[in-house]
Amino acid sequence: MANSTGVSVAGGNFWLAVTEAGQLIGTIALAKFNNQQGALKKMFVAPEFRKAKVGAALLEALLQFAQREHFSEIYLGTNEVFQAAQHFYQRNNFIEIKKNELPADFPALAVDNRFYKRQVMKT
Repeated sequence: MANSTGVSVAGGNFWLAVTEAGQLIGTIALAKFNNQQGALKKMFVAPEFRKAKVGAALLEALLQFAQREHFSEIYLGTNEVFQAAQHFYQRNNFIEIKKNELPADFPALAVDNRFYKRQVMKT
């Protein structure tokens, strides 16, 4: 099984999932783009580990951090070709929104054509 470690970088945080042997098998990042909102970025899990709930563990680490840091929402952009990723986000309480519903300062990429939002649970 994998464990995850987090790294803080100016304006955001980055988590890695690694095996006990040190093999990198997943990543996720949270970039804060205003006082209470963040963008989920760089979510990746190696194909052979996708059924091992590595993605869920990475997302949980990100959400716990967002809750501790008093984020109100997490947004993300993806592309319609990544259907498995969209299903993952939907299963994890992200709701699809239209591009014009994004905050003005959301760091969208040119390839993004599907957008999601999730409320951060309050403690």
